[in-house]
Amino acid sequence: ETLLALRPDLVVLRPLQLQMQPQLLGQLERFHIPVAVLEPPAWGNLASYLNRLGTLTGRTAEARRVGERTVALTDRARRRHQSEPRPGVFLVATARTLTTCSPGSWADRLLEAAGAENLASDARPLSPGSAVASFGDERLLGLGNRLRLILVQQGAMNATPATELARDPRLASLEAVRAKRVRDVPEAFVSRPSLLRLPRALALLEALVDGAREGRTAP
Repeated sequence: ETLLALRPDLVVLRPLQLQMQPQLLGQLERFHIPVAVLEPPAWGNLASYLNRLGTLTGRTAEARRVGERTVALTDRARRRHQSEPRPGVFLVATARTLTTCSPGSWADRLLEAAGAENLASDARPLSPGSAVASFGDERLLGLGNRLRLILVQQGAMNATPATELARDPRLASLEAVRAKRVRDVPEAFVSRPSLLRLPRALALLEALVDGAREGRTAP
């Protein structure tokens, strides 16, 4: 009913939504509302995803420009840090179970672009294609002094703040915790950020990674 009240020209759904609400597609089609079902873009297929949206909305040129600007922005960041040491970083996706980002996910690639070494690059996704991977406290402790910075995702997936995680007695021996380099980052900044958020996301990550590289306490 909420969707119908908007009188949309097009509804874009994720396959996961259809799994959760299998009746939704039929309901929309009964009211002759065009529907497109698209998987959220992975890092490597952003351009084709945007081109598909551009075709659906009649804005192919704009979609192509957005894709080119996004790729150029991350490429410039990556080149800035090519010759610099890469401090070890761990991103907490959910603090309760200490999950992290999957290898090759948006968050993983953004850490790379910001000049960090993702120390969970061998983490196993929770399910095929998932952006979240299992890790756990024992493996995190095993990173030892290689771990210079802990980033704690804040949003719908995780509400535990960095200050609370830093007080966890299990993690007290970690160099990043002792040096007070445990920092919140918005979930929207690391989970497929839009082009509007991407410059701010990269700027924040680069500042935090630079601080870890130089041994500063996180601001």
